[in-house]
Amino acid sequence: MRVVGMTRWIPILVFGVTAAYADCPDGVRPTTEAERAHYSATMKKLEALVPAAPAGWKLDAPPVYPLANSTCKGSTFQRVSYTVSYTNLTRVADANGRAEEMGRQIAELRKMPTDKAAEMAELSKQSRALQRERPTVRAAGDQAASADLEARIKDLDRRWAAIRRAHEESVQPQILEIAKRFQDASEGQSNVVRLTLESNGGKVSKHAEGDPAGIHLLAW
Repeated sequence: MRVVGMTRWIPILVFGVTAAYADCPDGVRPTTEAERAHYSATMKKLEALVPAAPAGWKLDAPPVYPLANSTCKGSTFQRVSYTVSYTNLTRVADANGRAEEMGRQIAELRKMPTDKAAEMAELSKQSRALQRERPTVRAAGDQAASADLEARIKDLDRRWAAIRRAHEESVQPQILEIAKRFQDASEGQSNVVRLTLESNGGKVSKHAEGDPAGIHLLAW
């Protein structure tokens, strides 16, 4: 929701918060009872004009807050607008399904082959065994032995990471292809329609953007 058309538009006006001097170079002024009544009546009028959500769509209409008790000097409220959105639930469900399938295919590709997984498991086993020796070696105070132990652990971990990295690099082209295929399937689709109703001196205008089919379904 937004208030437009003021000489200086302060978004916090619609939340009933006193305008800050930093946002108003010329200072602030109290809003009048007439302005608050006009704003409230106009917003109720705009709310009443919001079309119901078509079948398969969900309407998201934000709450309307009262006009604040103060505003920037020079501000007027002849133009007031209210924006809502409609979400295509079917397309969202389809998109979520495609995303889940994409994730499943990528996860399958990233799964380590049996032989490589076994090799990594053995390297991990050896690394953990050496790590358990750390307290004893360190307690002995032999710095050379301690350094040798750490080097062996580091080498095992490096070899484990190299196997993982090599597999990731080998399947990366396939992962990119899958991602592109699913992205292409959603290309040009819009799941949301945003509708703005604006009152300017009592005359109401409407503007919608987003999915053309969704705009066509709205009951004007």
